[in-house]
Amino acid sequence: MNKRPDFVLHKTGDGRKIGAKVVIEVKKDMKTTKEIDEAYEQGLSYAKYGEAEVLVICDKRQLRVYERNKKGKFEADASKCKRFSWEELQELENFNELKRLLS
Repeated sequence: MNKRPDFVLHKTGDGRKIGAKVVIEVKKDMKTTKEIDEAYEQGLSYAKYGEAEVLVICDKRQLRVYERNKKGKFEADASKCKRFSWEELQELENFNELKRLLS
């Protein structure tokens, strides 16, 4: 089975050498820590392959944005990601922060 990320932003390359700045993994619902961890691991596999700088996992309630650290690695620690509820994105400051992270 050929696995691909749900969405990518700022795609680079073509053919076999495709990358993206942002990889987005979408789930219907991430209610438990286990579900969040599984979505993170799935998204991480795509982000590593495409050499993404930003990994986003999201569901119907939230977005979690992970950026590579100074060593070029993603960190699964929840305190290292930026979290937004969809309601919080109604606020311009939060929306602009997300826009900056995805640009």
